[in-house]
Amino acid sequence: MKVIAVERMWNGDRRIESEALGSERVSDPRKVPMTLIADSAVVRRGMPLFVPDFAMDWVLEIVPAVVICRLGKSIPVRFAHRYYREIGVMGRLVPKDGLPEGALACGFDGALCMGGFYGLPDDGEWSVIVDGKEELTLGREELGIDECVALVSRYMMLKTGDIIIPCRTGLRVGVELGIRVAATLNGEKAMGLKIK
Repeated sequence: MKVIAVERMWNGDRRIESEALGSERVSDPRKVPMTLIADSAVVRRGMPLFVPDFAMDWVLEIVPAVVICRLGKSIPVRFAHRYYREIGVMGRLVPKDGLPEGALACGFDGALCMGGFYGLPDDGEWSVIVDGKEELTLGREELGIDECVALVSRYMMLKTGDIIIPCRTGLRVGVELGIRVAATLNGEKAMGLKIK
């Protein structure tokens, strides 16, 4: 399993994706803002997040994710929806002032926390409530999942079990030892993460 995070805000500029998908030629990967996160960085659902010393002033950003359900390479956008069936919630440990930079800052143990994954609703919406108060609803257009799946597949083979994080949300929770982060996704309990 590999995890690919598309480094764009849900309401940000989509030109890079449009330009990369609008050409027969594969774009220079240095121009495509994505991060490859090691599977060993993922805290499994139900396990606590042990925050490393260097990340005590970081935040946990709640992000959407989809699980790839079949093998694919160079997937056209119009067929991308066939390659995932579930949408979920993940927590990404990031610095307050932006994105982590470098392989170690993105791939340390505990950099990513797994939440629940559920069938994609017919309207394609991702509606999350964090700790009963922070709420964000993103539709199919804002998520841009099909475009992200197609774009990633131009560079690497997607395999069953791979996870794609299509966007960042800005929905953040401060990291404090002893707290529990709870999230629901489209009304279903998706995360109950203890921070230690």
